[in-house]
Order: sequence, then C-alpha cells, then structure tokens
Amino acid sequence: MAEPADWIREPAAVELPPPLALRIELLRAPSASFHRRPVPDHDIFLPLRPICLHEISGGRRRSSFDYRRGMVGFTPPGESWSVSWEGTLEGVTFLIPPETMANALGAVQPGRQPNWRMVLADHAPAIAFLGLDLAEQALGGLPGGKDTFEQQLKTFLTMLHRRYTSQPEVDLPRIGGLRAQVLRAVAYIESHLGADIDLDQICAAAHLSRAQANRCFRAELGTTVWGYVQRRRIEKARVSLLKGSLSIGQIARRHGFSNAAHFSREFRRRYRCPPSVYRQEVLKQSQPGSG
Repeated sequence: MAEPADWIREPAAVELPPPLALRIELLRAPSASFHRRPVPDHDIFLPLRPICLHEISGGRRRSSFDYRRGMVGFTPPGESWSVSWEGTLEGVTFLIPPETMANALGAVQPGRQPNWRMVLADHAPAIAFLGLDLAEQALGGLPGGKDTFEQQLKTFLTMLHRRYTSQPEVDLPRIGGLRAQVLRAVAYIESHLGADIDLDQICAAAHLSRAQANRCFRAELGTTVWGYVQRRRIEKARVSLLKGSLSIGQIARRHGFSNAAHFSREFRRRYRCPPSVYRQEVLKQSQPGSG
C-alpha cells in the first residue's frame, strides 16, 4: 500500500557514505490506516508527539499502543504490520541498510547472523533520546562535527542490536555499546534537563565516580557528562526558540540555564550566533518565497 499523498516526509540534512550510509527523515501524517510493506532496511520510528496506534490483524483491532516521547518502534528487514491512528502522527524515522548495521557493529560474532525481532511500540528512553539527538544534529548541520556524529551513531546502532536481537548478549564494550551505568545516567539527565542538577547527582544515579562517568561518556558519547548535559539543553532550547512564543530569558530558565546571558554564551559556542539572530534567520527562511 502506497503512502497517502498528504503525508509529509522531510529528509534530514545528513548524507553519510558507506560504511555508515543511512537515511533520516521527519514524518508527519494525518489520521490514516496504513499497511507497511516489507522493506530491505531496518526501520526505527521515534515519535515527537503523543499518539495512539491501533494494530490491525485481519480487519480486527488487536492491540493499542500509547506512543509518547521515549517510545521506539523497530521493524527489521522483511517484516510488515498494519496500523491505524487518529490525529497527527509526527516523528523521526531511521532507515538503516543491513550492511550499515553490520559495519557499525563490526565482527561481533563471526559466522552468526543476529535474529532480529520486531517491536511495534517499546518504551526505551535511552534509545529514543539518543536517536532524537542524532536527528537534531543532522537537521542542525552536524554542529558537533561528523566524527562525533558517527561515534554516537555507532552507539545508537549497538543499542538497537542489544535490545532487538534474540541472540545472547555479546561483549558490549568490544563493540562500543552503552554500559548499563551510562544508560542510567542518560535516562536521569533526560528526565531532569530543566532542573538544577549537578554532576554528583548524575553520577549517583549511574553508580559511578566522576572520573569513571566522564571516561565512559567520552568513550561512548564523545563528550564529558556535563558536556552532554549542556548539549542536550541547548538542543532542546533551540526547538523552543523556533516556536517563537517565549523570550530568550524564559527559554533559558525553562531549559536549566542560570540566566539569559549564560544561555546566550552556550548557544553562541554551539551555533556560532546569538539565539535571537538564529531564531530570526531560521524563521525568515521558513517563510514562503524566502528562497
């Protein structure tokens, strides 16, 4: 079944060559029923707004899934499903060829092929937040650099492998997978980004010392713990900027910055311009006839 004509797919602004070739898209679709035909790629969907999906089998409503941020839909190559929904479905889709997945994971278990399992709706906050982070980086022109993006992408693919294969777990440190402590730290950070948190609180949630936490984050996410916190706060604040309804000071306070000057300084460091100028330029470019 072809996608309805009123679906909107916007490719994110990143094109990686082999061995990490993949496609990232923003998807927006109104109420519909849809049958996903088997495709050759791994398909990961991450919602951006709450939506209730109804799985359909043989014309009968079988299951309902309350999608929200922190949820993941994973479909391996060759699988299909049928769903319906009411309201606007909006999210990020990763289409990852099997060879890209294999290249990212490396020779984990030579001679053995993973047995992937389909999960239509899974509560996996660490995977979801890292995937959305990657999509935001792609849309922002990879502000942290291509090397950092590729390192985080490999971690993202490893997390998918760990969660959605039925084979016994492999030696995750050998293939760059996030340790359980780092997963706990990431989950704690994502749920407290707008609060007044400090490094000791994050380390306590992860059961790591400061030195251990920073060492793990550098190895697996390409930055320190506090660097990750600041990057995620800036990325979420950038989204608020483009909504246009809050002042710079309000955005700063909402996303955990001490004041507007602190927010502006960190924003300049990442996006190389003041937040007010960034908002003005992006909104101007989005107006009809601006190009």
